[in-house]
Amino acid sequence: MNQMTGLDFKIKEMASRIKELREIEGLTTAEMAVKTGISESEYIDCENAKNDLNFAFIYRCALAFNVDVTDIIEGNSPKLKSLVVTRAGAGQKIEQAHGMTYYN
Repeated sequence: MNQMTGLDFKIKEMASRIKELREIEGLTTAEMAVKTGISESEYIDCENAKNDLNFAFIYRCALAFNVDVTDIIEGNSPKLKSLVVTRAGAGQKIEQAHGMTYYN
């Protein structure tokens, strides 16, 4: 009996996201094969989680779908949760060395 590892599960999740994004965009497997630089049969194997998904493939998929790579890898994009506004000359002094003062 073949037991699924954590990596196998992650690959299956990413493959599923790629397939769903392709269907949302209305692209065929042949069109995606061209966009990712592999044969259609290799692309179909990737979508079905039969092949490892290398970063170049994932990156090309993200470009084709106009999404962030993390959308495919994690299922969501990183979001900015906070920000700090620092006015010119009002930054926190962090270091003074060699006659120069640095501000954050």
